[in-house]
Amino acid sequence: SPLSNKNVASTLSVAETKRVKDGLIAYYNFGYDPDYIIHDLSEFGDPLNLKIQKPSAVNWNENNRLEVLSNTSLVSTSPAEKITAAICKTGELSLECWIRPAEPNIFSPCRVVSMGINDSEIGFVLDQNFTNVNDEKFLNYSIRVQTESTTKSGYPEISPVQDIAFLNLQHVVYVRDSLGEECMYINGAKTANGFRPNSFDTWSKSFYLKLGNENDMSHPWRGTFYTLAIYNKSLTPLQ
Repeated sequence: SPLSNKNVASTLSVAETKRVKDGLIAYYNFGYDPDYIIHDLSEFGDPLNLKIQKPSAVNWNENNRLEVLSNTSLVSTSPAEKITAAICKTGELSLECWIRPAEPNIFSPCRVVSMGINDSEIGFVLDQNFTNVNDEKFLNYSIRVQTESTTKSGYPEISPVQDIAFLNLQHVVYVRDSLGEECMYINGAKTANGFRPNSFDTWSKSFYLKLGNENDMSHPWRGTFYTLAIYNKSLTPLQ
């Protein structure tokens, strides 16, 4: 029934209730909702829910997780002020997602998740990059984060040196501590690291949280979203 389906979107599994809560400022498990709203289940501040812009472009799979089938985006229903304020307060950021990419229709960067105004003024951007060389297909990720030491578009970016040669369920994590040390993990292994000094005070209160695309709709991502968590804390590998 519509009522029971709606309850799914606001329910956490047993495993989810055991995840790290300290510093959790936004959390999504992409449960079904007939109004095509993805609910923020973090219980931090006012919920920052996401609206699916083109319902016909998505589907919920047998595990009740969201499949993005064609060009659309998921956009927060209001500016992500609670995220900006929380991250500026601690100077730390952890971004964690479980996703299953599908083979993209384009070879330019596909936008997994971003927070910003547009591609030129961002807080952070996680992109999926796909290449096909002599019928050998490879997948990789890159992340840009704006601090006082970077451009407004978050350059320089960091990305793993080694590509991924298959599409599967993937756990992607980016961590940046208050001293500026940053690293990326894919499926539990550290794949990239860098140094991004200074504060997040250049972030705008007008940033929106966006998944699956950018404002210009030229960075479409295809695949399944399982979970997305944002922390204003630098998580350790053991967490």
